[in-house]
Amino acid sequence: MALTAFVIITGMTVVFTGNESVLDVSLFVTYIMAFIAVILILVFAILQIASYPKQLVRALILLAVNAAIFLLCYLITPDTMSNVAQQLGLTLTVYKFVYAAVYYTGIVLAGVIVALIGSIVYVKVKN
Repeated sequence: MALTAFVIITGMTVVFTGNESVLDVSLFVTYIMAFIAVILILVFAILQIASYPKQLVRALILLAVNAAIFLLCYLITPDTMSNVAQQLGLTLTVYKFVYAAVYYTGIVLAGVIVALIGSIVYVKVKN
């Protein structure tokens, strides 16, 4: 929230004063704030994991399943690039990663939809 407010204030300063050198300082401060936020997220995640070790096993299993799904998506991507990708100058590796990410997103979305429908059916059958 503070990061968003800082970016808005910086943008307004540039618009109203026309001084673009403010952007250099604000970009540096933004990087620092983002770095601090990432560090705090990691610290709190580690503290949470340390207080519930069983959750760590579940999280690692979930991470392994997601990595396996992404690997499967990467392996089924085509080895030939489209004309658009060639015009954009993408390498085959980047093209395959983007294609795999699209496949992965579709699979995860389908999983969420199936879980949502399953939970609705479960509640209806339970009652």
